[in-house]
Amino acid sequence: MKPAISSNSSGETNLYFLRESGFVASAVLAKVNVNGVEIAKLGIKENVVHTVSGKYKIKVTGAGIGGMGMGSDSISGIGDGKNYFYLISVKQGLFSTEWVINETTESGFKSQ
Repeated sequence: MKPAISSNSSGETNLYFLRESGFVASAVLAKVNVNGVEIAKLGIKENVVHTVSGKYKIKVTGAGIGGMGMGSDSISGIGDGKNYFYLISVKQGLFSTEWVINETTESGFKSQ
């Protein structure tokens, strides 16, 4: 179940994360860090909301022993009181597997 999306009148920024479905690395949890602090370990189709103020940096890595050989991804932004939506997925190459963070719109987030 996706979280309720709300506007924030306090000036803080809501970051919405959703792990997309897929067969590749489906048994590996996506470890989501914001500003160096782990906020969640997401399985397939799981989501989390995190509130920040000011600058933020997001990093996604694989959790546990299954995620050790996977590449990570990161993205950063500046909290401006708006909502930001991110889809987390896995990209498989010929000899590698890595996490990917894609920023999307609210409607793109809801349609997943």
